[in-house]
Amino acid sequence: MQPVSSQWILYQRAQRRRSDRPALIFAITSALGWRSAFFVLGGGGVLWFSVWVLSTASPKLEPVWHDDPREGDAPKEKLARIIVQIIRSPRFLPVLVVAVLINPCLYFSVNWLPTYFAQQHGLLPGSQLGWILTAIYLGVGVGNFLCGAGVLTLTRRGRPLAAARRTVFLLATVPLSICAAVPLMRLSPAVFALVAVNIGLGIWVAMYLTMVQDVSAAHVSTALGLLSGCGSLAGAVAMWAVGRVTQHTHSFALPMAAFSVSAVISAIAGWAASRETSLKGGTV
Repeated sequence: MQPVSSQWILYQRAQRRRSDRPALIFAITSALGWRSAFFVLGGGGVLWFSVWVLSTASPKLEPVWHDDPREGDAPKEKLARIIVQIIRSPRFLPVLVVAVLINPCLYFSVNWLPTYFAQQHGLLPGSQLGWILTAIYLGVGVGNFLCGAGVLTLTRRGRPLAAARRTVFLLATVPLSICAAVPLMRLSPAVFALVAVNIGLGIWVAMYLTMVQDVSAAHVSTALGLLSGCGSLAGAVAMWAVGRVTQHTHSFALPMAAFSVSAVISAIAGWAASRETSLKGGTV
């Protein structure tokens, strides 16, 4: 089994790359054409894999990639029992609420903002829309960074880890609540508002991953799979609902209001999860 911190770091890096990918695609497409996006991203993947293989070949990382031989003879826990333990955790329900609300918000941002700009502001696919979406989606990556940097700064100033996390995700909820007002804005203010929204969303995505660790420190991967699977299912249903609502109302007012409400409810659930958790020695 990988150490908890290693599992979280690897997953967070994958999540950050996934959230930054739309921005890279739009930027490359605008500058070089859509065919170039395939070659540039594919070449970047090959380069990243090569660097990753070389940088992780150190003997010091041997415990990360291989099970401890001393654990080979230990009895294996049944998956059903592990899942029951996770569900019985007092932190499971509030973190589940965060998962089924924050994941749909991320999916909405990635999948529906291009349609929003096309329908509400008349922007057709092209360089202008490409650069707007690039700026917005880069906000998610900035938020990922600010989450860790904010918690680290607060803890170095003497705040307990749990309190630092609460402060960061409560502050991140403020820009997310702005989303409800975006349909009332002109193009330029809407773009700036959505950049702020996605920065807050990036903070929340990273914070959600830290909350998963506190559900089950011994079975982080299983807890992450269970919670994120529920979040993905909720996201799929929510994206279908957004399509139905916008088709009938010809407006994004209701989906964006639901986005803001989801953020507030997630903040309440996150507060409940952090109050239940003893985070001494936790991972930022």
